[in-house]
Amino acid sequence: MKNNLIKMLSGTLLFALFSTSCSLPDDNKDNCVQVIGVATDGVVGPVEATIDQEITLNVTYKIAASCGEFYIFSEQTVSSTEKKVAILATYDVCNCNNVYTTKTQPYKFKVATAGVYSLKFATENNAFITHVITVE
Repeated sequence: MKNNLIKMLSGTLLFALFSTSCSLPDDNKDNCVQVIGVATDGVVGPVEATIDQEITLNVTYKIAASCGEFYIFSEQTVSSTEKKVAILATYDVCNCNNVYTTKTQPYKFKVATAGVYSLKFATENNAFITHVITVE
């Protein structure tokens, strides 16, 4: 049962990542610029907060230095206390040298209800880095 749930949730995240992959508007007629999911390498930040307190998590990821840029965090609410988060980046796939660099992007978190919150950041191979925050 647990394995089926994990497979279903992983499939849902992959579907969300692939369904958001698309070409950006007409500013590149060759369709070279695309939005692509990238893997999270690490998450660092507070594990405690108070109600309505905004905290910042520093999320690191690898991206092609010559052609990739952070675009957005894509969030999927799993429950009232759990979210899956994926990093989406824009890539100029026509002009890319595949030399990767590690970058950090701040992720803001704020809730109005006390509880234990689980943020699962997508990595490679349907795995996640989980960051748990207790809000009092």
